[in-house]
Amino acid sequence: MKLRHSLGKWGACLLGGLFLGASISHALDMLSSEEQKKLGLSLVWITKPPVSVKLVQTFPVEWKLIGGLEVPHLNLHACPAEFGPHCTPQQGRLDGAILKGKGNSEYKEDFTFPETAKTGKYVMVGHVEVDGNNVMTDPIEVTVMPK
Repeated sequence: MKLRHSLGKWGACLLGGLFLGASISHALDMLSSEEQKKLGLSLVWITKPPVSVKLVQTFPVEWKLIGGLEVPHLNLHACPAEFGPHCTPQQGRLDGAILKGKGNSEYKEDFTFPETAKTGKYVMVGHVEVDGNNVMTDPIEVTVMPK
């Protein structure tokens, strides 16, 4: 059984219907914290995104998948804050490189908000599909400033 991932203050956005065309089914496919514990899965930040960054400034992030076997899809998502951590590319979502790997591993990526990105607040999450389940890190709010 898959339930909505616990999203703190952004959960209200999901339940309030503020996603304006976002993939609600994608959001609803996230495992809840309880389900993650039951399956022995979690995705945790090691190096979190910075609180603020300038356009085209590259910064490192690192996260660790605890549990799982094969990882066919793992990447970062940065969504404009008004859409919460689940948004579509049409709503301004920026994605990191799509990686593959194994469970119980650490993953690193250098992320850059491109010059074409809007400035303002974004919500960043690490996302992984493992053993047929979708798991995300806790959302981190990042303010993107002009370069």
